[in-house]
Amino acid sequence: GEVLDDACHYVLRIRRQNRTTEWVRRRLQEAFGLSSYRDVGVCGQKDKRAVIVQHFSVPSFSPKFERNVPLGECKMLAPCRGDLEVLEVMVSSTKLRRGSHRSNAFQVVLSGVDRDALEACELTLKRLQFTGVPNYFGPQRFGKGCATALRGYKDLKKLEATSGAERRKLRNSLR
Repeated sequence: GEVLDDACHYVLRIRRQNRTTEWVRRRLQEAFGLSSYRDVGVCGQKDKRAVIVQHFSVPSFSPKFERNVPLGECKMLAPCRGDLEVLEVMVSSTKLRRGSHRSNAFQVVLSGVDRDALEACELTLKRLQFTGVPNYFGPQRFGKGCATALRGYKDLKKLEATSGAERRKLRNSLR
């Protein structure tokens, strides 16, 4: 498993449960000896309280080992435990970035539902298949204490106050 010439990142498809996206990024940062968890690429945040399959990217060069990590070694380095499992490792020429994915799919799984409620759920599901589901944005979209919305507001204000090369650099970092 040598590193391919044009590869500078590995994309790990990871299944996780009851762990946040940031928690996984920090575990990968530690495992690969990266300077910041932000060196671990990801397309977006996912729910903590669910079984999630999500892609993360890490640079093929590890500062910790001072060398390129071979593909075969990459899966062994990634933390594996009951709530975290590496399903696949792929080679990429680029880091994953927020919003760079093509789609987002999920399944809702209900457990512990009694028979009467199950019939009502099935009727509701048939109705939703016909009418669709509106995309509601509630408090969960804005983080604890609206931290995500506040960070976005501060970033926009900072962008508004800059110009030239500094503005371009800041704008690119916000994508």
